[in-house]
Amino acid sequence: MRKVVAALLFMVAGALVLLAAITLSNLWGSYQDSPDSLYIGAAAIEGVGVIAACLAGGLLLRGR
Repeated sequence: MRKVVAALLFMVAGALVLLAAITLSNLWGSYQDSPDSLYIGAAAIEGVGVIAACLAGGLLLRGR
């Protein structure tokens, strides 16, 4: 069961990486309706989620 939950956490981390990449791609888009700091801040929040999900998944696989 731990491996299943760890796999789900790694899937969440992958989805968050994709969302962060999409958010950061708005920095180089021709249409921006917000300042750059908003896109960078949103991607940073998603990055924290990626780190948390990977850490939790890794700890589950280690058995802690």
